[in-house]
Amino acid sequence: MSSIVEIQLFENRLIHNMLFDSSVLDKIIPYVKDKHFSKLENRELIGAIVAHVDKYHSAPSVSDLGLVLRDEAVVSHLHNEIVNKTFEKVEPEVFVGAVEEFIQEKMNFEAYMLGVESLQQKDREKKKDGLSKAYKMMQEAQSFCFDNTVGLDPLEELDRMLDSLHSNTAVISTGIRSFDNIIAG
Repeated sequence: MSSIVEIQLFENRLIHNMLFDSSVLDKIIPYVKDKHFSKLENRELIGAIVAHVDKYHSAPSVSDLGLVLRDEAVVSHLHNEIVNKTFEKVEPEVFVGAVEEFIQEKMNFEAYMLGVESLQQKDREKKKDGLSKAYKMMQEAQSFCFDNTVGLDPLEELDRMLDSLHSNTAVISTGIRSFDNIIAG
C-alpha cells in the first residue's frame, strides 16, 4: 500500500469485512485498534465496533452503529463508503493475511516514530528509555501474527499422543554404544 487513498480504501474494506464476515471479525478483533486507521471516520467506526463486540460479544449491525455514532459525517461515511460500496470478493484467509501485514506496518510506523522522537530528546535517560521502548515495539511488530497456535494441540492429537506413549519404539541413548546394544536402547 503506497498512497493514502489506497490505505483508506483498504481501511474501508476492512471495516466492511468486519461487519459482514464473522470469520474475519473473530480473527482480527483482538488486535485491531482505532490508532491503526488514518481516516478519522474509520477511527470512530472501529472504536464503536470494538466497544460493541466487547459489550455484546457479537458483531454490530449497521443499525446498532447508527444508534451509537453521534457524528453525522461518520454515519454518512459508514453508509456511503462502507455499507453501500461493493468490494471484490476475496477469500477470508487471504484478506486476514493482508490485515496482518496492515497491522504490522502500523505497529512498525508507531515504533519508528517513537524512535525518532526519542532521538530528539536532550536528556540521555529519556533518549535511552525511548529507544529501548521503540526497539521492543519493533520486535513486537516483526513477530506479530494472527496465528496463535503453538506446537501440539493435545485435544486434537490425543490418539497420536497416547499411541506414542504406549509404543516401545522410542529409544533414548545412554551415550555408551555397547551398553545401548545390551539393553536395546
